[in-house]
Amino acid sequence: MKKGIFVLALILAAGMTSSAQQQATAPDAKAADGRGIEWKEWEEAANANEADPRKILVDVYTDWCGWCKVMDRKTFSDPDIVSYINENFHAIKLDAESKETINWQGYEFKWMEGGRNGVHALAYSLLNKQMSFPQFVLLDEEFKRIRIVKGFKDAKAFMPELEYAASEEYKSSATEKESTTKEAKPGRSE
Repeated sequence: MKKGIFVLALILAAGMTSSAQQQATAPDAKAADGRGIEWKEWEEAANANEADPRKILVDVYTDWCGWCKVMDRKTFSDPDIVSYINENFHAIKLDAESKETINWQGYEFKWMEGGRNGVHALAYSLLNKQMSFPQFVLLDEEFKRIRIVKGFKDAKAFMPELEYAASEEYKSSATEKESTTKEAKPGRSE
């Protein structure tokens, strides 16, 4: 009896470890065809945008965010979402708690104390100081904010957000016109 319980405990532990490993690799989730979203670092996307201007999709996440992991596993592995993002956007993963400094357009964005585990100044600025996760920021080719998309979205709900930005529908939308004029650049983080 004790041996059976011990074996069961080992099986459960192995299952939890396997599940944790799958979640840890979720940002690299692949679509059914083996092709995943071509995620870039901020500087890499900015450089790519100079050569090939596109809209920018910024996935602002944290390592502890459960719904961020679900987005990675389900929405960001959907073949239609993968294809659409890769064809129309430079996609960026931005850890909202990263301690890595990002230098961009004369600004230095750093990790700052505060919140649960501190916050990255660029994430703080992009999200208008509204730190909840997951959140997605859609930017135009000049890195001006088009829209902030809050919360988990399955593929069916996320696609219209992407199409809205890529089709430039926001340029003719009276309710969104103001958000396109605001730049995503915050004040400096010293």
